[in-house]
Amino acid sequence: MPQPNRRKTYLINPRFQWRFIGFMATISLLAISLLFLSNILFFRNMEQEALSVGLTRDNPYFDFLQEQKSALASLYFGVSAVVFVLMMGLGIMYSHRIAGPLYNLNNKMKRIASGEDPSPVNFRRKDQFLELTESFNAMIAKLTNRS
Repeated sequence: MPQPNRRKTYLINPRFQWRFIGFMATISLLAISLLFLSNILFFRNMEQEALSVGLTRDNPYFDFLQEQKSALASLYFGVSAVVFVLMMGLGIMYSHRIAGPLYNLNNKMKRIASGEDPSPVNFRRKDQFLELTESFNAMIAKLTNRS
């Protein structure tokens, strides 16, 4: 039997959630780009240092640098792919924890406005804005006591 108040749809508010995920993707890609840029600049600096001390391009040191540059680029690419996928998954999960409670609260207010008896609202333990349940439930209790 499924748990009550357990949502299966992860895109509850697609407009907000896609923007949030896009923001996460942008930040991830920016960080990944900076990592690759630092790699390029590091090896360019190493080549310039080698040339400044008098090494010629046919020196084995430059072959070594090229091998290291390729190995590090492959490693960075693999790690970057994993980090990007992880960030997208976290973006979906975290946006769900933001959009879900707001969606739940909005639906509850609409149902009360359409005549349903006021009842407390509950969010999941890991949702954001848990303090809204306390405020909303206190408001409902006060309104119910007035009647």
